Amino acid sequence: MDDKEKYIGITFGPITRVTGSVKSTKALWASSFFFSYLAREIIRNFKGREFVYPLVNDELINRRDGIGNFPDRYIFKSKPGDFDKLEKYIEDVIGTIAEGIALTIKKTPEDVKVFLKNYIKIYAFEKEPTQPKENEVMNIPDEFNDLFDLLEAQDYYNYEEKENYLLQFFEDKKLYDSFLTDAAFDDKTYFTALDDIAKAECSLNRVVKPMAYHNYIVIIKSDGDNMTNTIKSLLDKGKSVQELSKALARFGKNVSDIVKRYGARLIFLGGDDVLIFAPVKYGEVTFFDLIQNINSCFDKCFNSDMDCTDKCILAGKNLCASEVTKFSSAPTLSFGVAITYYKHPMGETLELAEELLTKAKYGFDKSKNRLACRLQKHSGQTSSFYMKKDWDSYPMALRLVKMFIGYSERTLSSLTHWITRNGQLLCLILQEDVTVRRSRIEAYFDNSLDEDIHLIKSSFLTAIQEFILSVYDDTLNAQTAIETTVSLLRIIHFINTKNDD
Repeated sequence: MDDKEKYIGITFGPITRVTGSVKSTKALWASSFFFSYLAREIIRNFKGREFVYPLVNDELINRRDGIGNFPDRYIFKSKPGDFDKLEKYIEDVIGTIAEGIALTIKKTPEDVKVFLKNYIKIYAFEKEPTQPKENEVMNIPDEFNDLFDLLEAQDYYNYEEKENYLLQFFEDKKLYDSFLTDAAFDDKTYFTALDDIAKAECSLNRVVKPMAYHNYIVIIKSDGDNMTNTIKSLLDKGKSVQELSKALARFGKNVSDIVKRYGARLIFLGGDDVLIFAPVKYGEVTFFDLIQNINSCFDKCFNSDMDCTDKCILAGKNLCASEVTKFSSAPTLSFGVAITYYKHPMGETLELAEELLTKAKYGFDKSKNRLACRLQKHSGQTSSFYMKKDWDSYPMALRLVKMFIGYSERTLSSLTHWITRNGQLLCLILQEDVTVRRSRIEAYFDNSLDEDIHLIKSSFLTAIQEFILSVYDDTLNAQTAIETTVSLLRIIHFINTKNDD
């Protein structure tokens, strides 16, 4: 490698601090799209460079779908003088943005620019990659991500912040007429309120009964797992990291259609990092189906046998390359899902979704590829549901949700309470020898259930038994098997509840 070959790394923030401070759906969208727009206006000046991550092209730059498609980290091979140009572009873009914000909130551009320069975190550096040791492959993303993590751990604030011009701008009624929405949409767009998202299925051409979940919103956050291993496997095979960027671009092209068909709102999409506001249920499907479709799309985008005409996953659009790199170490997606009353403080719900995503990725055995979900009812009751998506019991959980939609609240409540009351005995049965475990579970169900529970079809009771046994086989933990079953049934009961308690 030429000793003079260098790469530039750029990271933008503080995204989480800003999005966690907003109060309305409109402001949340604006705070998310703002950082994507900021990155776009700076990065577009280097679109001709060789990007390690992400994939940057005219299609991405010119997209006007209102979604924040530009992530917060960039690595590209630089040419002489690029870093000086980058510093100038940053200065110019912040100045232009300050003028636009000042026009909307009626402040002076100078004051807004000073605020933004002290508030926005743009860390950039240029360096030669460290030469690999013998029998090692140069891993630029891994090396640069370590530096990104170090830089992002630093934070700074305005010394005196009497007014937060950025938050004022996001919440301002004139946002709809600002430079930000002009850059996001071809036509003037108004943002759906949380209660309208929660009741999205009521807009379908069908009779919909008022349900408790119509007052609840689902916030879904996802993030890719094991990206480092995927990059290493590519480099070990002599392939470019851009193959990963291409696969993520394929995912991004398709996931917005999946979300739209469910009646949900895609707030942010940066590679594998996704933020969605969704209704609990939309017609015949629930948020579990939405997550599964997103997950299936992600998996397909990393496999060579991808069917570009699969209408269920890709909305019938031939959007993918005909040849897709086969990833020997493909990444997975973990999900954090928070379900709360639509009037619950948005910042707290976003924080909860982030906490659940962190738990899904790192809170168990660090094997990731999990769904961590929590229902937090207006009454204060909570139900938490955690499953690994490659467990044999996970598709069974999805089937149970579909099976029990439309069931009576009383019957589901009786079944849930019965399993809870008999949890200790069920745990003892689960720990018996595998040759008798199944028959004894079946016998205990048959001999112990009261009349309310017998209203459930025997096939459904068999499905519950199979689920308990399968979770135990996956975890070898009887308590986890019972708790997972009870939590899932409580969420199913909630979906079937006509009146919130």
